[in-house]
Amino acid sequence: MKKLLGIVVLGLLLSGNAYADKILLVCQIEGRSEKPYYVSLDLNNKVLDTAKGGLFKITSISNTNVIAERKQNISEKSYFAKIVLDRQRGDMIFQNSIKDPNTSEWIIIENINFYCNRSPLF
Repeated sequence: MKKLLGIVVLGLLLSGNAYADKILLVCQIEGRSEKPYYVSLDLNNKVLDTAKGGLFKITSISNTNVIAERKQNISEKSYFAKIVLDRQRGDMIFQNSIKDPNTSEWIIIENINFYCNRSPLF
């Protein structure tokens, strides 16, 4: 019985998720004490999922940043949202833009800074 228990414990210890392809982050807006936002990264499928904002396509993964983007049309208006996640510091920037119908340029309407943590506690 001790051998079986030892095998199970060692198996669980050695099968850690050091090479995990799915990462769950808990993020809070810097300077505010609101409820945290949950962000899930699926590096295999290149998808970033926010609990409130929906799915984003990961367009770039480097040693320093993960960049995800999403374009959508709502009521004949075009929106472009971009998330930049700093892999070293745990900072995340959410930037929302709208397309100007006259010039076809993107105008930033929202820029929010978050602090993220892999642990569910801050």
